[in-house]
Amino acid sequence: MAVEAGDRPPSAARLARVALLVAVVLAVPLVIITIAARRHLDVADDAYDVYLQAMAALGEKVADVPADVRARLLYDMLAAGMVLLTTGWLAWLLRFRLRWVQVGVWLVAVAAWAGLGCGLAAAPEMLTSGSRGNPAYYLLKDLLVSWYPVTHSLLVAGVLLALTTASVLLLRTEAQEFYRKVNRADAVDWAGFAHDRTGMSGPDR
Repeated sequence: MAVEAGDRPPSAARLARVALLVAVVLAVPLVIITIAARRHLDVADDAYDVYLQAMAALGEKVADVPADVRARLLYDMLAAGMVLLTTGWLAWLLRFRLRWVQVGVWLVAVAAWAGLGCGLAAAPEMLTSGSRGNPAYYLLKDLLVSWYPVTHSLLVAGVLLALTTASVLLLRTEAQEFYRKVNRADAVDWAGFAHDRTGMSGPDR
């Protein structure tokens, strides 16, 4: 149900929409850097064959590390993509007086904390780190571009902060009342509609 002129959303709702748009803006580079990190991994496939053979000769059990890094980057990309799409959709819908959109923002914020948080907890750099005394140290470090861990963590923190801000703003009383209120002019009078149809279809006397 669209908001009519003169029935402007309260400041809390408008600021919540701005916070969602900030989350969208931050989610875009989040997807891009993950794709770039995967491309870095894919381009070096031939070098990784040599790397795996060298590590096997040294007795290192790291044969699955490239595949694991690729899988974790894929998870990061999918999680960021889902947050981008759902948050962008909700930011557009938030200007309408729809109660379920308000609830949807809260659910997406919780899902983002779970999804992106799991991505941080199982970050691909955990697979590529190790002791400098390990012969595989520098080869492992080369699996992931050096700027990815810090950039990814900062962008995830920004997205989660923006979503949390939007959720808190939508908990304010003025926002609650705005989305709870029913605009009677836009509501469909189903009882009156049924009564009129019954009268029109009745027998003429």
